[in-house]
Amino acid sequence: MRRRLLVAVVLVSFLGSVACRGDQGGSSASTTSSSGPSTTTTTTAPSTTSTTSVPDGAFPGIWPFTTRAEVDAYAAGTDRAYRDPSSTARQFASQYLGMKAPVAFDVTGAGAAREVGVGPGVGEGGRAQADPRVTTIVALEQLGPQGPSGPWSVVGARSTKIELESPAARSTVSSPVTLVGKANAFEGTVTVRVREDGMTESQTLGQGFVTGSGDSSGELGPFRGEVAFRRPTKAGGAIVLSEDSSAENQGVLRATVIRVFFAPQQ
Repeated sequence: MRRRLLVAVVLVSFLGSVACRGDQGGSSASTTSSSGPSTTTTTTAPSTTSTTSVPDGAFPGIWPFTTRAEVDAYAAGTDRAYRDPSSTARQFASQYLGMKAPVAFDVTGAGAAREVGVGPGVGEGGRAQADPRVTTIVALEQLGPQGPSGPWSVVGARSTKIELESPAARSTVSSPVTLVGKANAFEGTVTVRVREDGMTESQTLGQGFVTGSGDSSGELGPFRGEVAFRRPTKAGGAIVLSEDSSAENQGVLRATVIRVFFAPQQ
């Protein structure tokens, strides 16, 4: 009888261990492949690692404020430039993206979060657009005092023609940063700029490009590439992916922008 009981205990223990191993089995890692050419930026450094963890105390704003202290200082003043989401989005398009004579369209959202459509107001030859269109959606939040007089901060932007899948917004990145997504642009070319806090449209830590689709049907094509950037002096910044006009001095046509944080340097 004792022998039978001992066998039963061993058998139950064995089955339990098998079940436990089944519960702990992780799903296989997925990989993203693409037939699209990678950026021309080359480097021998290892590929970046990125996480979605946000550093303690990290500020989500990209422009014009990059710290809560800046928001509070502005709120205590009398300037009105960034107390309206439409005005803030239009200035972001001009001063940060490099869009020429941007036009702001309808404001959507409520409370402390809004979205504003913007698009270039000039076309080929620098002539005013007879029928300007939305090309980029700017996301804004009140990251300090709220209400009618609260300042607005840009926390991101997106274009339906430039979809960035990786890295995710508010990821921690290092150089070179690997970019994966889909896009449709003239000749498939999407310019990539890495900026740190405080930079404007003429400044970058590093620049390159990725190649999506140039199909006139508008269908998005996959891209994957790497862009190296120099050592940042700030903890945060942004990655800007844009379609730039092929005409000289016509600026950015559309853009997708995400907030990122930089991995500590050794």
